[in-house]
Amino acid sequence: MRIPDDFLQEIRARNRIEDVVSSYVVLKRRGKNIVGLCPFHGEKTPSFTLYPDNGSYYCFGCAAGGDVITFVRQAEKLDYVEAVRFLADRSGLHMPEEGYDDGLSKLKARIREANRAAMSYYHYMLSQPAGAVGLNYFRSRKLTDDTIRAFSLGFAPDGWDNLLKHMKAKGFSEDILLKAGLAGRSQKGTVYDFFRNRVMFPIVDVRGNVAAFGGRVMDDSKPKYINTSDTPVFKKTNTMYALNLAKNRKDRRLMLAEGYMDVIAMHQAGFTEAVACLGTAFTDDHANLINRYADEVTLVSDTDEAGQKAQKKIMSILGKTAVKIKVLNLPQGKDADEYIRVKGSDEFGYLLKKAGNHIEYQLYKAKDSRNIDIPQEKVEYLKEAAEIIAAINEPVERDVYISKVCEEASVSVTAMTEQVKKLLYARRKRAEKAVLREAVQNTAGYVEPSGSRQPDNLLASSAEGKIIAILLLRSEFYSEVRQRIQGEDFITSFYRKVYEAMEQRLIDGQEVSITSLSAEFSVEEMGKISSVLAKESQWSHTVQELSECVETLKREKEKKKIKEDMNSGDVDLNEFFKGLSGSKNKWEE
Repeated sequence: MRIPDDFLQEIRARNRIEDVVSSYVVLKRRGKNIVGLCPFHGEKTPSFTLYPDNGSYYCFGCAAGGDVITFVRQAEKLDYVEAVRFLADRSGLHMPEEGYDDGLSKLKARIREANRAAMSYYHYMLSQPAGAVGLNYFRSRKLTDDTIRAFSLGFAPDGWDNLLKHMKAKGFSEDILLKAGLAGRSQKGTVYDFFRNRVMFPIVDVRGNVAAFGGRVMDDSKPKYINTSDTPVFKKTNTMYALNLAKNRKDRRLMLAEGYMDVIAMHQAGFTEAVACLGTAFTDDHANLINRYADEVTLVSDTDEAGQKAQKKIMSILGKTAVKIKVLNLPQGKDADEYIRVKGSDEFGYLLKKAGNHIEYQLYKAKDSRNIDIPQEKVEYLKEAAEIIAAINEPVERDVYISKVCEEASVSVTAMTEQVKKLLYARRKRAEKAVLREAVQNTAGYVEPSGSRQPDNLLASSAEGKIIAILLLRSEFYSEVRQRIQGEDFITSFYRKVYEAMEQRLIDGQEVSITSLSAEFSVEEMGKISSVLAKESQWSHTVQELSECVETLKREKEKKKIKEDMNSGDVDLNEFFKGLSGSKNKWEE
């Protein structure tokens, strides 16, 4: 079952792709198209392009693409029906009551209801005798009642089924509680509370839904912190704690801390731009989230070895984006929560004002860990400094830091410049090889969705892609080719699948457009379809051009068949060469 076409057409009409995307990306018009920095991967030069004429987008950097529904699916991490509902709500439309299967959407909605009910239960328990230990913990961390309420902090009492009994009384089934990650099942089949004897931190997504929980144990047992496992509404590798509170700041600044308590302490002290990852490594998805909501991020990491190692990785990932990175240098052995409790918000604010950019911080750390009066350690420092400087994209900025390092270490600017140039050359060669590999894989604008393998027949895949694009833009041309080509004539399996989906709609008298395909294809597959639409300006969109593509495809299909017959020994070579000659002459005519 599917959402009616007329409703999808209304969705598309009321949600122009440029209007929707402009809520996530700063856009600039370039001719008839619109460009911006891609929200789905880190970049500093725009490769993300909108095509308002056909309602599609495509990123030439990461191959993301599709229609406005696909964009919302990617940007908001929603399934297809949820994305349509998102756009319907945005434009004041009511979803049709029937005509589509929204089983997954209903499941997600029920899980979110369960999470919100569990949050209320945990928060209520703080005021009960069983939750006194949790309230005392928060009091020991100097949290006020207002802060506890603002973050809906709570407590999961000790015991195996306290939450279970409460939630069942509220009408939630064991199945929903298991799928929400609020309950677990033992090897014997017994269902039990997942969180027990822990202070609770609700995790709210950017749309205000309670997506998951984090819990800190009250004794010395391990692990100290646990989070809800991934569920249909939560994935910790692309969620950030308190981003719902810190997003949409006018100054577009964020502070990235390590844990729940660091973030809460900073918010209580007035630094409401603080967010954190959820006990997991920093990912490209996290970087894209930050890139969406901030132009500048200050890293506030723990000063221990693990914190510094994590910070270095964060800087390397965020460095791929256009976000400006600063680093707050906490005293050794301190974290943000402890520093604020001991020194106060004013002292923390002073440190924040002194935060340098990430290049200065890395150079400082490289130098601070060595005694540059010792020749060997001085060499090691300069080599590491050269690596850091070589990562800078702007030549003028590189020269400034080369001069700074050389002055501090009393070495020749010429020698340091040569070292940096060698590193830049090596990096450029690696990048060129990567671009070449991608170019080969994307020849004819196509990469198999299931992998990066190059199509076996580039000429055929090029013709197939052009056929798909022309029919998406000029579906009235289908009558010119329907007797000459079938889905089985397509050599590339993915394009065959797309053509057959389009053909069925055309036979049924339905609209064919990039939006009409978005219900049938994954986000990744929509990117492949959009890749051929991105090349449409290079073509004439005529019946003759379409006819030539069809002939090319039929000829390549025949060659493929002859080759297969030759390999099996079922073809006469004289007939084979005659066939080739005849095909060539016919084409030349």
